[in-house]
Amino acid sequence: MKVVNSSFKRKKSWIDRKTTENIYSKMDLNVKISELLSTRNRELIKFRNKLRDVLIENDWKLILSNLTCVLNDKLILSDRAFHSIQANPSQIILNFLSSRAVTLKDLYESFEILNIEDGLLLLGKQEEGITIKQKYPLEEIIRIKSGQTIELFCLADSFPKPCYSFYDYNNQLVLENNCLSIRNANSSHSGIYKCVISQTRKNGQVFLENIFFRVQVIADLSESNVLNS
Repeated sequence: MKVVNSSFKRKKSWIDRKTTENIYSKMDLNVKISELLSTRNRELIKFRNKLRDVLIENDWKLILSNLTCVLNDKLILSDRAFHSIQANPSQIILNFLSSRAVTLKDLYESFEILNIEDGLLLLGKQEEGITIKQKYPLEEIIRIKSGQTIELFCLADSFPKPCYSFYDYNNQLVLENNCLSIRNANSSHSGIYKCVISQTRKNGQVFLENIFFRVQVIADLSESNVLNS
């Protein structure tokens, strides 16, 4: 007859039950940092190390200060604790959070406030595609009087956040921003401009959206010349 020693029975924790796939796709944000420190699961150890790197690379001092607000001052960063972490952040930071019963949910809220994308992605925030929010001007053909300023603007939402690049009428990159301004415009500035909105996903895949602006610089706004396509 097989005898089972009841003293070795214990309720399995979230750390024991989760598979490697679920670690990243269905993160339980109620898990405490102390649970991550005690695990022997190789994938969870990798996750723990990535979390530590996110904290260090994104200014751990700012994150801890923000956590104080998230936790309603339940987390107090004393001078002694601050200097201890500063001396060796890679070794101390997670132990400090563990000693204060910090959860992944607490960190998630702090990452959201500070817009720390790599931290949010690590903790399971879903990626969102590019949504065009604004284009200015809206006219199909933007007519500008010679000597005036050309102003083109585009705006989009996505997660991770988008990047912007403006290309001129020769398809040459002129600006890595979402607002292009050209002063003292003349007829040589006429043409089709393009705002390229790009987003790089966690897996390295890049998504693009293009917004086009037809610009015609004329000597007199009363002229009815139409920009050739």
